[in-house]
Amino acid sequence: MIVLKILLWILLAVIGLIIVVCILPVGGEVSYIDGKVSYKVKLWLLNIMDSDGGGVLGWLKKRKKNAKPKKPKKPKTVKAKKKKKGKEDTLVPDVVQKDEDTALTTISDDTGLTEQTETQSAEVREEKKADEVQDTGKSKEKKKSKKKKKSKETYYEFDDDEDEEEDEKEKKKSIGEILELVTGIWHSAKRPLRSILKGFKFSDVYIDFVIADEDAYKCAMNYAKYSTIIYNALRVFSDLFTVRLKTVDIQPGFGDKKSRWDAALKLHFRVGTMVIAGVWFLVTYIFRIFIPKKLKARKAKKAAQVQE
Repeated sequence: MIVLKILLWILLAVIGLIIVVCILPVGGEVSYIDGKVSYKVKLWLLNIMDSDGGGVLGWLKKRKKNAKPKKPKKPKTVKAKKKKKGKEDTLVPDVVQKDEDTALTTISDDTGLTEQTETQSAEVREEKKADEVQDTGKSKEKKKSKKKKKSKETYYEFDDDEDEEEDEKEKKKSIGEILELVTGIWHSAKRPLRSILKGFKFSDVYIDFVIADEDAYKCAMNYAKYSTIIYNALRVFSDLFTVRLKTVDIQPGFGDKKSRWDAALKLHFRVGTMVIAGVWFLVTYIFRIFIPKKLKARKAKKAAQVQE
């Protein structure tokens, strides 16, 4: 019972952490001002990491660096054992002479055997070559006979127009089913996907651009081009996501050499929106595509049985 209670408490703790992560917003800040990029990643009010090396990850890195390195262990020295005097190995000369005599006799015997084996192997090779020539001749004759049979059989083959028509109909049905499935998935996933995109909240959007050029004509043309691109991009961006503008200032810099590109924004997002959108998609897919498809298949089967 105690083990079960511990497991239940662990499960509840895990579920609680998942719910907290889903509810709490994950966000960050990004800015590009005076040619310097700075960023910050947050989980609600907790700073996880930033460009200055702070946050939880920065603290962990500093702690690892400050940690004292462990002293390396000294290698163990093995003491060599001293040999006792008077116990040296001695060889018996009679035994050595006997071994040499036996080796000479074996070499002489081996030479005779090798000559006999070489003559036998040459005879065996000649017999094998003759057998292989006969086998190749027979295999060629068999192949020729098979080809003749196949050529005779091809004369009796006829093209069936009905089979081709049936194959084309099956292909058309498969393509139509795929298109229906894709359109059904798109219609069921359209609203959940929009809710996910709208869950990305961009706030305090700051844009301060000065488009400069020494030539007045080029400066005016560049100003018109970049301003149209930026304002249209903001319009599309605000249609897809939730955007709250702080300042958007685009000015021409006549006679200036360098342009200025300063921008900053904040982002907030909840993981719970993705979970809710996923459940929404599954429910709509089941009740809009899966169940009606099964009902149609059952009706078709019943109609076929009645006709039979």
